[in-house]
Order: sequence, then structure tokens, then C-alpha cells
Amino acid sequence: MSNMSYCRFQNTLADFKECAEVIDETGLSKDENRARIKLIEEAAEMLMSLGVDVRKADVDEAIDNIGND
Repeated sequence: MSNMSYCRFQNTLADFKECAEVIDETGLSKDENRARIKLIEEAAEMLMSLGVDVRKADVDEAIDNIGND
């Protein structure tokens, strides 16, 4: 479901924090694991768009280390 623009970041922040707390969880379904990987990639893209130096190799290594089920 889409968030209203006046609370988009507030609503997403709580969900993002919850995901961050269990980012290395094992036993995820294939669909949930794909979503986790996409979330990590999108977070890296967001940081890069803000001028943060994020290396693709580092992102790929992080994804490899979280236990792709």
C-alpha cells in the first residue's frame, strides 16, 4: 500500500527499522529473500543518490553474507 506524501517517511521508517533488526534472518521464503536483497540494493542506491560512496562489490558481499536461503 502506498503512503500519503505527508507521512511517507514516518511510516516507512518504522518498517525499515524492523527489517534492519532482522536483516540476517535465515529460513526466509524465496520471495521474501528476494525482497530482502532488493531492499538492500535499493538502500545502497538511495545512499549513492545522496553522494555517499557505496561500492557495488561491498553491497554484493553483504548480500552474500546474509545467508541466501
